Amino acid sequence: MKYWQFVNWEPAPIESALRSRVAVAIAAYESGDKNAIKEYYKQSATMETLKNPVVKIGGWAFSLREFCRVYWVKVRYYGIMELYAPNKSAIYSVLGKYHVLKIQEVEQ
Repeated sequence: MKYWQFVNWEPAPIESALRSRVAVAIAAYESGDKNAIKEYYKQSATMETLKNPVVKIGGWAFSLREFCRVYWVKVRYYGIMELYAPNKSAIYSVLGKYHVLKIQEVEQ
């Protein structure tokens, strides 16, 4: 699990951040539950998480980039965006099927 302090002052204790939804999902994924990150994205992801897969909680930042694939998504009204998600259904759950015109995975 990758996390770091992103504030200059004394953040909340790391123990409280490790009990957050994202930290529990990362720990479950690393323990072998491969659906934990997908479930986190379906339930708790936002547009900001899709654009930059870093979740900030209590002065601590947790990286989700290693669990994500890169997609180019053509969206109604906004053009093409580069988004990070574990699968296409996570993108649909945040944006909705109406707004997504096309999803193309980008090979890295």
